[in-house]
Amino acid sequence: MENIDKQEIIDKELSHFGAENLDEIKDEETKSWLRGHIDKAWTGIKNAGKAVKRETIETVVAAKIFLKILSDSDISEKEVEFLKDQSVDIVKALALIGLQAVPGSSVGIIALEKFAKSKGFSVLPKAQDIPKEDTTSEDSVS
Repeated sequence: MENIDKQEIIDKELSHFGAENLDEIKDEETKSWLRGHIDKAWTGIKNAGKAVKRETIETVVAAKIFLKILSDSDISEKEVEFLKDQSVDIVKALALIGLQAVPGSSVGIIALEKFAKSKGFSVLPKAQDIPKEDTTSEDSVS
């Protein structure tokens, strides 16, 4: 199914070049350029989907930790750290969603990320290590 979806996208994009499939394009340089960009875009789409799934799981775990705090249950230092880091990721994601309302923001977000990387941080959410459920008395925070 993944190849069918990819092929549909390729066919749609090729229609802009007056072709129904990649084989109809005679210029090998153009064909090679298109293949490279299509594959790069497809990889980006797949990676974005994985990142959204990962952030969803991490946000659910953060919500469970937050509920433990509200119910006065003991939580570990790792859970506190995870909740802090995930809260930052949620704010980053909300800011990026807000920026999407601005025309041309995709290019702006890329430029902003490159600038942020040069200063030693990222504007994009990052993967987190999900803390284990069990807490020990020496590791717990009340």
